[in-house]
Amino acid sequence: MKKISLSVVGDIFPANLHYTIGFGIESQFYNHQGKPWLQRLHSFFKDSDIAFGNLESPLIKDDQFATTNCFAGSNKFASFLKQVGINIVSIANNHILEQGPEGFYSTLRYLEDNQIRYIGKKTNNFSNIVTIKCKGMKIGFAGFNAIQDAKNPDLYAEYKEDFVLKALKKMDRMNLDYKILSIHWGDEFINIPSLKQINAAHKFIDNGADIIVGHHPHVVQPVESYKKGLIFYSLGNFMSDMIWSKNVRKGMMANLTLEKGENIKFDVVPIFIGKNYIPYRIHNNKKNDYYLKKNSESISLPNEYSTKKYQKFYERKRKINLLSERIMMKLFLLKHLNKLSSKTMNIFLKNLLTKIKVK
Repeated sequence: MKKISLSVVGDIFPANLHYTIGFGIESQFYNHQGKPWLQRLHSFFKDSDIAFGNLESPLIKDDQFATTNCFAGSNKFASFLKQVGINIVSIANNHILEQGPEGFYSTLRYLEDNQIRYIGKKTNNFSNIVTIKCKGMKIGFAGFNAIQDAKNPDLYAEYKEDFVLKALKKMDRMNLDYKILSIHWGDEFINIPSLKQINAAHKFIDNGADIIVGHHPHVVQPVESYKKGLIFYSLGNFMSDMIWSKNVRKGMMANLTLEKGENIKFDVVPIFIGKNYIPYRIHNNKKNDYYLKKNSESISLPNEYSTKKYQKFYERKRKINLLSERIMMKLFLLKHLNKLSSKTMNIFLKNLLTKIKVK
């Protein structure tokens, strides 16, 4: 029986963050076009029939910006993704509109030019659905964004449970062997999903989804085997300027084996993002450190917390983690103060003055 090898990763960020202008991912890529990164990244996907990730920023033409810009990747990054082995991405996320509608459409154009499929474009109130035929099977993908940082002029697919359920109904009519949902959701920096996410994910599996791939929290969250489906609540970062703490530098790649009439098999590859912002494999196999849970009917904390206690724990942990990561980010910036550009310093001063005025 033929088998499909599917690999999924979390956030791929081809741009500079506002505090890495001049030395972040885009700045480095602008100088070397990803050549020093190619071999290592290709090693992740060389055996994959299908490789999927979340593209976390728009791609625009090089001459529209220099290395002094943030939240914009080079148009040549699309070709780099193709060389690495990634052939489908989600563009439904909270940073895809950082360069406005023009940047959104240029991203789609550069992906198309490099034969990279994309999901998450708004179509009839939900995501466009991409189908990939491989080894006699037909795989369907759809993507949604739940994080509304910028006004969406009906470009990407917004996350609402009804929209996802409608997409699943449409996928039911497409004679698919597997249905895969990509969802940009959850709170940043917390290593467990909310009850709302858990309930929604279960509902989507109950309504026909086979695999749910989550991202946005920038940290790893549990893997859950629910009925015959798999839920990756958050795969964390895969390629990112966020290197101020171990929690945001940890990520997870999942390799899945799809075979007609068989349960989905999978394994995870723990990764850690290096100082040059690209991942390498963790070989100590401490997968429990990555909050992995297999074959569980529901996500639960130790001692079988009740629903009320779970949510209370979640809210407390969310606040603590958010504060902790903000402190570590500021310490990181102080340590690298000599690298910060004048534009970055101006952004910080503007934000500081705004906070002072508010108080």
